[in-house]
Amino acid sequence: MYELQVQYRDSINNEATQKASILLQTKYEFEKAQIIKEQEQKEQARIQEEELSRRDNLQYSVILIVILIVFGGVLGLGFVKVPPSVAEGLSLPFSSSLSSSSSFPTHM
Repeated sequence: MYELQVQYRDSINNEATQKASILLQTKYEFEKAQIIKEQEQKEQARIQEEELSRRDNLQYSVILIVILIVFGGVLGLGFVKVPPSVAEGLSLPFSSSLSSSSSFPTHM
């Protein structure tokens, strides 16, 4: 009878140990999968941030180049000497079109 009681006790202990072992194994696998998932998410976020940074840098570079070209063009135009006769010829058509008010009907 004592031997049967020892066998039952050992059997219960083995079942409890097995359940605890299975529980620990399941917990380990779950945590491992969770860590892998978090690492993948961090990697995706890092890649997106890197792409965004690269795009922003490219946009800033293009804007700077355009500003430098415009600035250089303005400076270049400042160094161009235009004879007064050419300057007057350019301004006359504009001033004559502005001074002619006959194209506007007047109602009084």
